[in-house]
Amino acid sequence: MTWNRYLAVAVVMIFLAFGHGRAEGLGGGYTAESHLLVKATTPALQSVFRPPYSERESETFKRTQQELIKNRFVLLFALRTRNVQQIPVIQELQKSGDPVKYLQNQIKVRFPGGGDVMAVSCTMSTPRDAAVLTNAVVSAYLNEVVNAARDEQRVRVLELEKLASEREQRLRQRWGELRRLSAQKDGKQSSPATEMEMLQVEIKTLEQLLHETRLDCERAKGELRAPPRVVLISKAEEPLSKD
Repeated sequence: MTWNRYLAVAVVMIFLAFGHGRAEGLGGGYTAESHLLVKATTPALQSVFRPPYSERESETFKRTQQELIKNRFVLLFALRTRNVQQIPVIQELQKSGDPVKYLQNQIKVRFPGGGDVMAVSCTMSTPRDAAVLTNAVVSAYLNEVVNAARDEQRVRVLELEKLASEREQRLRQRWGELRRLSAQKDGKQSSPATEMEMLQVEIKTLEQLLHETRLDCERAKGELRAPPRVVLISKAEEPLSKD
């Protein structure tokens, strides 16, 4: 199944199971829920660059995302959102309390049925506050974790391209030196054999390093071309009044 078909099927399953980013009354509060598709790898990335992830690796990746979305760094960014700062309970906690700890307790992250859909929810006294907080946390997670990781990957590609260029240049220089020494030897000029042997060893090492660098660069480019491993499917709704 291609990534686009997988994503389409996931969207349909979410609408059937949960509805579109629901915000519903539960006892003393309202719970807003957003959904993301989380895959440890994608078909394009898996087929070209590495064998399929094991079930254990996939579960580890999911657990990592659950931890990251409630990370203090992510929640601090969510708290900077203007709509979040207008929520009364957040305003009170900003004055005397720990709003980050409050969010860590309020935000719930789960994978219903053990699938690849990550549900992020928050329960508040009003449906709007619940949806605002849920969307703010999800947005902060996507920007500061998911998108930041892809930005770092772009930087890594540039660094690997630069490294490959430097090693290629150094390799050409060493080949030039080896040809010069070889010519001196053929011309009966004195040239220590050990110097040529050392150059040959260095050239072999540089060729191996250049090959590995180019492979790493292609892998990094492939990861950038592949669909992201975390995709937002539905935001939490922000109802204006109680149903």
